[in-house]
Amino acid sequence: WATLEPTQRRRKIDALVDVLTTYNPLTFSFQLNWSDFKEFKNTYSLPPGRDDPYFYLYYGAITLQARWGIREANPTPVDFVFDQHNKVGKLVGEWYPVFKSKCSPEIQERLGNVPQFDDEKTCVPLQCADMFAWYARRNALDLFPNEWHRNVWDLLSKYYSAGTVDMQELIEIGKMAGLIGEKEE
Repeated sequence: WATLEPTQRRRKIDALVDVLTTYNPLTFSFQLNWSDFKEFKNTYSLPPGRDDPYFYLYYGAITLQARWGIREANPTPVDFVFDQHNKVGKLVGEWYPVFKSKCSPEIQERLGNVPQFDDEKTCVPLQCADMFAWYARRNALDLFPNEWHRNVWDLLSKYYSAGTVDMQELIEIGKMAGLIGEKEE
């Protein structure tokens, strides 16, 4: 994005918006209150690698997608594609089998293959996701640089849902992943 001229950037955004509005994707994001996670981490004895906040955000996102598929009576399993440059990417590959093995059979039916990793410079779905994240963040902070960007968000926002992984959700995820027993509460 940084290497594109403003006109090129606008054309690229318009093209990605066309892709999104054509395919009507389900998009969502999660946030985690750091103080909740610190309290959770201090309360429960979490094994190494499962004491990472991204583990719980990732688990929440996968579970939300699966629950959406169940609610919408959509039997199609979903495959996930993530940016390959992110340090969390390697962990995601390790976490996915844990999630899949711990989920209910109903949720397992909605989960596809082990996540793939691709380059956002060449993978259009990842470009759309990056653009969507940029707009969602600017919207949350009310930091749109100009009216054109606000109009783009108006087109995209109907596909967007945001969630928060709070203390109760952390506990639920910890139980589903087999990291927290009933007696620890």
